[in-house]
Amino acid sequence: MKRSFVKLMVCGLALLAMASFTACGDKETTSSDPGAPQESEISRIVGSWREDSEFGINVLTIDQDGSYVLYHTSGGTENGNVVVDGDVHSDGTSDSWFSLYGETGDLWIGFPNLPEYAENPPTELFSESDETMHFVRIDENEKTPAEDYVGIWGCGRCTITITKTEDGYNANIIWGSSASEYTEWNYNCQYDKETATLICDGNATQVNHVYNEKGKDKKTTVYKDGSGSFKVRGGVLRWTDDKEDAGKSMYFAYSPSQE
Repeated sequence: MKRSFVKLMVCGLALLAMASFTACGDKETTSSDPGAPQESEISRIVGSWREDSEFGINVLTIDQDGSYVLYHTSGGTENGNVVVDGDVHSDGTSDSWFSLYGETGDLWIGFPNLPEYAENPPTELFSESDETMHFVRIDENEKTPAEDYVGIWGCGRCTITITKTEDGYNANIIWGSSASEYTEWNYNCQYDKETATLICDGNATQVNHVYNEKGKDKKTTVYKDGSGSFKVRGGVLRWTDDKEDAGKSMYFAYSPSQE
């Protein structure tokens, strides 16, 4: 009788151990791929976003892998990652957030991740902070007319002046490195209606200028066989230099001083 009781106890403990092991195994499997749901939700805000601030225009680009870059038209960039965070309240309700963390791991800003975004991705993002930030999605398929390219565009110490010519458009770029030195690019472009961009397919030039103490300009031609393109979307301009990718980290804002 005692032996049977002991045997039953051993079997019972063994079953409990197996059940516990199975439960743990199921829990571990469920949490082994936490990135998949986040990537799916982050896809709702992937793209480029524009914010107008008192210091100029900021362009926020979010990639599918959750990385982001914030470009300032006043010059400079900031990098970080997007994480989907959540808050559970005492009444059982919960909130979800797109939290943007900088390179140092500090929270920069958060945007509400609303349930309706699953069916209708947002076109605007509002932060809920002391100073609300408002970002508007940039439509990359926008068909910017040729006349909207003409004018002066700036980013930091770099200025692009686009003018209409007899046979197309000219883009002159001046990028100063100091009070006495700057680099100049010149592109003769055609407006491509299909892509709504200005395209230079050859003969672009790059020239370095250095002024000595007497004010004489020493010019050094770097190349005469360059090419590139210019694209305006959401009221900001991107410059693509095919030779050296000189404008890869820059967005340019239109200068209202000429109006």
